[in-house]
Amino acid sequence: MIKFYTLVFIAGCFLFSCRSAGKAATSSYDKGNYADAVSYSVKKLQKDPADGETRALLQAAYRNAVDVSESRIRSLSAGADYEAIYNEYRRLQSLYETVRPYPSLVTLVKAADYASYVSTYGQKIAEAHVDKGLAEMDKDDKKAYQAAYREFKTALRYQDDALTRSRMQTAFDAAVIHIVVTSVQAPFGSRYALASYRLHAFEEKMMRDVRYAAASEFIQLHSEDEARARRIVPDQVIELRLGRIDLNRPSDETRSRTVSREVVVKEIVYRADSVVKQYGVVLATIETTKRIYTSGGDLYLTVLDAQGRVLWSDRMSGEYQWVQEYSDFRGDIRALSSTERDAMGKRDRVDMRDEEVEDRVMDEIGSDLRYRLRSYFSRLD
Repeated sequence: MIKFYTLVFIAGCFLFSCRSAGKAATSSYDKGNYADAVSYSVKKLQKDPADGETRALLQAAYRNAVDVSESRIRSLSAGADYEAIYNEYRRLQSLYETVRPYPSLVTLVKAADYASYVSTYGQKIAEAHVDKGLAEMDKDDKKAYQAAYREFKTALRYQDDALTRSRMQTAFDAAVIHIVVTSVQAPFGSRYALASYRLHAFEEKMMRDVRYAAASEFIQLHSEDEARARRIVPDQVIELRLGRIDLNRPSDETRSRTVSREVVVKEIVYRADSVVKQYGVVLATIETTKRIYTSGGDLYLTVLDAQGRVLWSDRMSGEYQWVQEYSDFRGDIRALSSTERDAMGKRDRVDMRDEEVEDRVMDEIGSDLRYRLRSYFSRLD
């Protein structure tokens, strides 16, 4: 019994799939999507090869798809638009590949193989891009070599050729801009000059920031040691020099408010069971100080060309602030609530260590450096 229901289920799925493919083929044909109509028709005929209606639909859809592409090719040929013609032949070849596994359907639609046309026009496009690349290389400058590299790379998408690959590599090698980033110089007597490990850590971070900004295949960055080891002659040199490092400069903002409370100011005892209390209002002024600690630093950047001429110089700045609050009072302590008493003289946060503040400032400088360098490098690419 289970086998019987399984067979019924499989048969139901088969019939549903056939109907779905048939409806999709008809719908695609009616909308003028002939390539989709061909694909759906082939799927249905795989399940029901004798379906005359679908066979007729496949013939009509295939013929119309071919007619549309061939008409476009005739129009495009007048203007020698090789890429557009190539794309049309690719569409025709895709149609052929849809029916090629089924010889009876190839015969039915009289399908033709367009592979030779795809190859021919791919070669024409490749040759056109190679010619453009060679023309760019004749200009003999970095921008032109970058353009030549892109032309050769495009040519290889249409026709793989060893000579074109060699030309592309030659163009790339000539297009690359080698930039050496010098060691960061720190002001004499500064914390960074005295703590070499912190200067080294800062240099590594700045190198990461510079590399991040140079998101281009044509810009290659090198440290001084790397350039020396690989004997790289730089096209440009980036010099970085730390300026001021000013930590935790305080400034205060004070606000005050007056509080009052009715309390017992005097007790008159007539006898043990007769005490008269006199009430009065006591006052206190609570002063809350908001202390803002401001820290800042500068990094000076100079870009030199191979002859030592200044191409660009700028200053990167970073600032970081952190805040503490504490309260004190003047007047009668009895005017304060228990919560207000507990808050007196206490700071709402612990002090930040100088190293932690420095790191925050350097993060801001690094962010500024990345932004400005990204803009500069974009002009080189």
